[in-house]
Amino acid sequence: LTAALRTQITNDIRNGAGPSGGGGGEAIPHGIHVWIKRFTKLKPLAFQSAATPVEVEDWITHMEKLF
Repeated sequence: LTAALRTQITNDIRNGAGPSGGGGGEAIPHGIHVWIKRFTKLKPLAFQSAATPVEVEDWITHMEKLF
């Protein structure tokens, strides 16, 4: 997991984030396994290596779009 995703999940768990009481929006999952399952369904590109900084930026942009 990326550091940002791990931090977000940790904060949500610590804050006791649960399903929202109303108004649009999806309920926040209760367990880490739900977060991981949803994240993997997005089929994020795995970062292995990059020959140029542009390739790294492209990967970062892809990951940011998932959030």
